[in-house]
Amino acid sequence: MKKIILIILLIILLSCRNSITLVEKISDTSDLEYALEIDEANPQNMEEALKRYAADHNGQYKLIFTGTSTKKYDIWTSISQMLEKISLKNIKIEISLDNVIFPNNKIPDNLFGANAINKSIVKITFPDTITEIGEYSIY
Repeated sequence: MKKIILIILLIILLSCRNSITLVEKISDTSDLEYALEIDEANPQNMEEALKRYAADHNGQYKLIFTGTSTKKYDIWTSISQMLEKISLKNIKIEISLDNVIFPNNKIPDNLFGANAINKSIVKITFPDTITEIGEYSIY
């Protein structure tokens, strides 16, 4: 059953408008000093985290989230929508959710979705425990 769900996830991710790639997880926790608590994410602290990471990683932009995802997302509060509000433009952003706990192993509805198309996001990594994808989770 997990293999079927992962294959479906892969097909969905490959058919998205942005280039989203599933990658093998690396157990390196050295980047956790740049992490944001997922439920506390907002445009301001995401922009600050991106700038801090880029300053220490030769201009590479990466958002690393931790914690337990309990927040409800919608068209105005999706991560993609929040990233549209930051002042950094024309950058390529990698997003790691590897250290996030998703209740019921489900990617929340509208997490990266709704009507927010963000072409800055080039890669998203999810925990290996994901078994379900919510509605409009990835747009």
